[in-house]
Amino acid sequence: MVAVQRHNNNAAISSNGFNGNVSMANVSIKKPESEFVEKARWLISTQLLVSVLVAAFFLLKGPWQSLSAFYGGLASICIAVLLTWGVQRATVASAENPTKGMLILYVGAVQRFLLVVGLLALGLAIIKLDPVALCVGFAVAQLSYLISSRNKRSSDVKN
Repeated sequence: MVAVQRHNNNAAISSNGFNGNVSMANVSIKKPESEFVEKARWLISTQLLVSVLVAAFFLLKGPWQSLSAFYGGLASICIAVLLTWGVQRATVASAENPTKGMLILYVGAVQRFLLVVGLLALGLAIIKLDPVALCVGFAVAQLSYLISSRNKRSSDVKN
């Protein structure tokens, strides 16, 4: 039989014929939510990098096209941030009520849809950004999110 007693940052372990103290000061335990936030930051950083690269490519066509492409990428990043926030909220809420967690996810999907429509309408109709550059910037940033999330998931499965 093994007995573990924990006091502050130390643990006392006793077993048949073995007694010892272990310091817990240098032991770090990753919480699942911190891993989620770390993955989300990595995905959003990848999106930002791809958006900058697409904007740099469109800089060859002109500064307005470059700005338009970057705006499209930023719209994609905004919905990724909203998704991350919604999943975190749903995870916490589902611990006490799974139905509430699902409701948060569904409402989040509607919010993201409306945000995309609003941001693209703002960029195209009000600011008068270049439609091709804006759509390419948005699509490539979304594609990078999809590819990055699949690669990140498959590398997590291998580990």
